[in-house]
Amino acid sequence: MRNHDMELAAAAARQMNATLLTLQAMAGFVRDSRSSRTRDGDALAADLQAAGRGDAASLEALYGATARSVLALVRRIAGDSGAEDIMLACYLQVWQQARRFDASRGTAISWLLAIARNVALEHARTAGAAHADADADASAPAQEDVVAHR
Repeated sequence: MRNHDMELAAAAARQMNATLLTLQAMAGFVRDSRSSRTRDGDALAADLQAAGRGDAASLEALYGATARSVLALVRRIAGDSGAEDIMLACYLQVWQQARRFDASRGTAISWLLAIARNVALEHARTAGAAHADADADASAPAQEDVVAHR
């Protein structure tokens, strides 16, 4: 993704997060910090499959159960800077692709963490490329200097 695309994804992810927070408040949902350890794989798979059918409450439950693991992975790959935005971009992608999840090919958590890994790596690549472009621009001679040497 290009920087503009990443910004759009991050904005959409922030909007999804606001929607999740609203849903949590409406449902009286209290995120339990231990929930990722107490939810079994079948419950996560069921939530993921229901999210694929458009059930926002299931996405909310999936987020509550897995957000700490996803954020830890994202931070390990991309660092702390922007990690929460990257994590939200991950859940946006999960929401958009949940219907593709196939429990016969792997667990829900491995599928979700693979998406998180790919989103974080893409962000790290784009950030690295943008940084390299900025360095190249800074070290390149100005157009006037090139013309003056002719």
